[in-house]
Amino acid sequence: MADKDRVAAILGREIAADVLLILTNVDAVYHAYGTPQQKAIRRLNLAQADHLLAGKELGTGSMRPKVEAAADFVRTGGGEGRADPRAIIAELAQGLAALQATPVPPSRGTECEPPRIPGARHLRRHGHPGAPGEVATTNEEARAIAARFGGPVVVKAQVHAGGRGKAGGVKLAANAGEAAAHAAKILGMTIKGLMVRRVLVAPAADIASESYVGVIVDRTRSGPC
Repeated sequence: MADKDRVAAILGREIAADVLLILTNVDAVYHAYGTPQQKAIRRLNLAQADHLLAGKELGTGSMRPKVEAAADFVRTGGGEGRADPRAIIAELAQGLAALQATPVPPSRGTECEPPRIPGARHLRRHGHPGAPGEVATTNEEARAIAARFGGPVVVKAQVHAGGRGKAGGVKLAANAGEAAAHAAKILGMTIKGLMVRRVLVAPAADIASESYVGVIVDRTRSGPC
């Protein structure tokens, strides 16, 4: 990545920043930039950013260094112990508006999401069974997701913190209306000092037993220990 972008990502981690804002003279990262098929990319999760970087679409001298810096910042969790780090690439004139909005609205940049997308989704992508679930950032999004699933759902705060249920961040909903109501209360609440910006909406299930698996990450190798 370019030196200035690399330094920005490193500095963001060192000062424990929640957000890395990269300003440029282009309004967003684009697929097929400069062609009739060009399309703005308004949001990327970490897996999507890695996939984009693995291809040849972002060449040298393009937005590649900025996407690399954004992905690096999000991958390493921002500053030590920070939850929900975000990286935003935005046009200079839209920088403040993009920074103040969650999520970044259309025409105000490209946001690289943290690894808060449910792990079950990644497991299913690689052939492992897992419960369905989708992430919502508004109560109306939660309502729409619950309606698609039908039946009872669970609405869960997406933050790096234990005790979400005791804090009121996990609620069962009998229908889409209840899911929206729960999401409205959970979004914006603070759990152990962390603001909830996203909720997971997933079908409720009868649980016979629970097992927990943890992976320790070696940040110097950007992989598991």
